[in-house]
Amino acid sequence: MAETTTEGPGLTTAQQNGHSKTIEVTNPATGEVIASVPALDTSDVAGVVARARAAQPGWAALGFDGRARILRRAQKWVVDNADRIARTIVSENGKAYEDAQLAEV
Repeated sequence: MAETTTEGPGLTTAQQNGHSKTIEVTNPATGEVIASVPALDTSDVAGVVARARAAQPGWAALGFDGRARILRRAQKWVVDNADRIARTIVSENGKAYEDAQLAEV
């Protein structure tokens, strides 16, 4: 197995709630398990949605410039990690690298 994802928005929710069920992500070209991620149930998703709703007033209060600054940081992260993202897409979906990089990233 290449990678196990155990951190990230929503993923740790399942772990915090004591869920041990996972979903295996496989490479369709090889059948190899490339990752294992915690499975979310409806209560996990409801918790994530509630936190997003609670965060909305703070996001709105940032104003245009504040939100733009955060989105530019997100854009920079995507650009800086484009190769890694494209390789992940290739592994998960079996796309050609060029297609993943041009159409997905």
